[in-house]
Amino acid sequence: MKVYHSALKYLFLVFLIGFMYYLIYLIPISINYDDTFFIDYQNKDYFDQSASDHIEELIAQFLITDSLDKDINTHMLEELIISSVYVDKAEVYLNLRGELNIDVDFRQPFLSLLRDDRLLYFDDDGLILPPLSDANRSFLVLSGDFNNDKVKEVLTLINQIYNHSLLNKLIGGVHYKEENGYTLSAKTCDLGINIGVNPLIEKNQIDVIDVFYDFLLLRLNCNYCQSINITYDQQIICIK
Repeated sequence: MKVYHSALKYLFLVFLIGFMYYLIYLIPISINYDDTFFIDYQNKDYFDQSASDHIEELIAQFLITDSLDKDINTHMLEELIISSVYVDKAEVYLNLRGELNIDVDFRQPFLSLLRDDRLLYFDDDGLILPPLSDANRSFLVLSGDFNNDKVKEVLTLINQIYNHSLLNKLIGGVHYKEENGYTLSAKTCDLGINIGVNPLIEKNQIDVIDVFYDFLLLRLNCNYCQSINITYDQQIICIK
């Protein structure tokens, strides 16, 4: 009997929480809105003025259509802002003076993709970004048979390269061909490094890259190999 009552209490609590969320989500929050709002942009450096103009136009149009008796549904406004191709996060709230404040975090470029002689930029969720006004930072460049879904598959590999001191210093791009898999493009000596079809660099492969580069730069020269294949265990195949 005690177990039965405990289960009923738990179900009632779940229902109560769900109902409260329903009310909070759907019922507009009454605010003292005087046709002004304040926006704080974060991470906007890569986009020109048209990006913020686009966000402000969305907000203004929403406030015109949603503002009935000065009641604003802040949750719906947040969702509208986040739906923009520029925006990663958004928060809408009132300050202590009852003024409408909006915090907007812009999506940030994470990698670039060479497609049809155009350089496209993607964020770390694999979403394509609008044109950038300032892309001076050196992002990893993808090339080859990358469609948008394939870009998302390679994000783990890109993170691995960025976060590893040797790879981040050495690797400038990733090339993909269905028949050959992934080939890393080294900045030094313009060397191709084939790692196979798995978009991940194993520890033993990193060790091979490290040892080979030391040997290549000290004992050989950049013309010795055009590319190397390290997909085989304990072997380096040099392709001239």
